[in-house]
Amino acid sequence: MKKYIAVLLAVALMATAFAALNFSASAAAMTNLLTGADSTFEESTLPSGWTAFGYATSVTLATDKGHSGSNSILVPNRPFDYSSAQYNIYSLLKANGAGTYAIGMWVLVDSLPATGTITGPHMLVRDTTISLTSAYFPITANTWTFCGGTITVTAADLTAATGTISLMIDSLSQVSGQNLYIDDVQIYKMPSDNVINGTFEASMDLLGWNTFNNGALSLSTAEYHSGSASLKYNKDSQYASATTDVTAILAANGAGYYTVSFWGKLDASAASETAAFVPYFTSSGNSHKNINSGFSFNKTTWSQVSSVVQMSADDIATYTNYTTTACNTFLRLGSDTFTGIYYLDDVTISYSATDPSATAVPTEAPTQAPTVAPTDAPAATATAVPTATATAKPSDGNIFVAGNMEGENALDGWGRVSEGASAGLSLSTDVFHGGSQSLKESGRGFGFASPYYNIYDSIKANGAGTYTIKVWAYADGLTADASADLLIRGLGAADENSFITANGDNYYAKLVSGVTVSDKTWTQFTAQLTVTESDIAAATGNFNLCLDGITAEADLYLDDIMVIDPSQISGTTKDPESTADFMTLGYAIAAVSGLGALAISKKRRDS
Repeated sequence: MKKYIAVLLAVALMATAFAALNFSASAAAMTNLLTGADSTFEESTLPSGWTAFGYATSVTLATDKGHSGSNSILVPNRPFDYSSAQYNIYSLLKANGAGTYAIGMWVLVDSLPATGTITGPHMLVRDTTISLTSAYFPITANTWTFCGGTITVTAADLTAATGTISLMIDSLSQVSGQNLYIDDVQIYKMPSDNVINGTFEASMDLLGWNTFNNGALSLSTAEYHSGSASLKYNKDSQYASATTDVTAILAANGAGYYTVSFWGKLDASAASETAAFVPYFTSSGNSHKNINSGFSFNKTTWSQVSSVVQMSADDIATYTNYTTTACNTFLRLGSDTFTGIYYLDDVTISYSATDPSATAVPTEAPTQAPTVAPTDAPAATATAVPTATATAKPSDGNIFVAGNMEGENALDGWGRVSEGASAGLSLSTDVFHGGSQSLKESGRGFGFASPYYNIYDSIKANGAGTYTIKVWAYADGLTADASADLLIRGLGAADENSFITANGDNYYAKLVSGVTVSDKTWTQFTAQLTVTESDIAAATGNFNLCLDGITAEADLYLDDIMVIDPSQISGTTKDPESTADFMTLGYAIAAVSGLGALAISKKRRDS
């Protein structure tokens, strides 16, 4: 089996290399929609489309400073931080139609305030209800600085014969006598076959890239995976991320399989040797689609992440809309714990109508699966989890959609391990791990009090085998670290099976124990559960997933709970060896059924 895996990894790496080559050619062939002197200012007179804004006295042609040629445009003696040259791009957008556009320009100022915080430039558009998304780019006096952003226009935005969408610089720190220069303005319509700028080379700089929740973007020529440059991002808060808009790719290709690949590395200044991230698509409507379950970057070597995510027709409808509302979708890397600098390079996205991983599975593999009984899984699963995400396969393995805690009905099916009461469960929009809300239990009263969900029906529907279970937990109010366990509880002797056993007056399986939970910190529990045919022979049963050991004084939050069935991942079986190599975690739609409250003895059981 291992030799087939080696072949698959080689094929995957070759495919990624070809994708990068294809992207470079595609990027080189792209055309700047803003042509001639309107973009480069390499003529003897100022282009008529550029005018002054924000109490700027004038806009003139500067022949002594140019980014790539001899000329640029000059806004002399800026009076305010929003004083700028402006250009109406309405007719250009109307001519090229609805969609997402990447815009970039080069900016130079000859002076900056000597004290206080310096705010770098970002772009915006005025005289319109349309928004332009642009980061604040760090700037140094007398140095050309790239400034970029993206704008999405719908068909409804472009119905009029004429209109005004005025492009300009904003919020650039101003000082008396300051002169602003602008050059090499670029406007590209986002391509539908790949990200616009995944190699960060030559004149494209950071075109098409932005920030979510602030942080600082810059181009690094000191660190790169290939070529001579990479994206450098200073992540300064929990939810901050470098992003690129992928709406055009999803809208043009629709439902199917998207292979997302990129290389990354932590800066030498990072506080830890490694850092964990989760890649996902995020829409402007705050929908989230995990691309895989997570990966790590390190400080010493460049690491590749390559994963396949399936987008359904419903997903496409959620994440793209160019008709009447602008719904943008961004590729993001999330990390709840890491702040600091990381680098990205060679970012690609490609589409396939069929699962590209399924065709790579050797024909010999299916004949091997039956020779390994599902009950042999525990020994193999110890090595199944760690690094599968670096060459991740399709991510539709999660059969427990109720675990993402999103939507107004997210509490359906959940109960409490404490005499059946349910009043202490609620949805929290203040504390969450992913998405916009989590499950909160307050007024717990006991260390074994926990929300629970009966996953018996979900597992019975998917059959015997080894499942991976992941739960994120957060405690608010601990006076000391807690040592917590992840359990499957039964209700009584009738629920005893190959893993649920009697423990005093209670019946449970301890999936993982002794996990340290600190106050106000998200902690992940990860475990393997092997289920035999006899465990799910009954029409109904109780596999009540819950926690134990979070001390009673704390409110408990759960989020992003996943039950992974490897047979739901294309090209895999529940054979433990193949699961170790092909399993990738992700969200999938699955039917789950709830139950009423679970009552257990308040008597503390032996650990």
